[in-house]
Amino acid sequence: MATGEVWTGTEALELGLVDEVITSDAWMLKQLDTHRILKVEYSIKKPLSERFAKGAATLVNTLKSSFTRSDV
Repeated sequence: MATGEVWTGTEALELGLVDEVITSDAWMLKQLDTHRILKVEYSIKKPLSERFAKGAATLVNTLKSSFTRSDV
């Protein structure tokens, strides 16, 4: 049953809830000793404002080209 309790990494270590406190990058590098990593890809998700601006620009360009077509 979940109690909603939360611990910092250091507290979890002291309580024996985790084996060690380490970053995911460091953990993966440690795995190279016993595992073969084929490919690791990391991308930063663009902020919502940037994604919205790109979508709005695409919409405007699509509408603009549909109104300026000469085949109508």
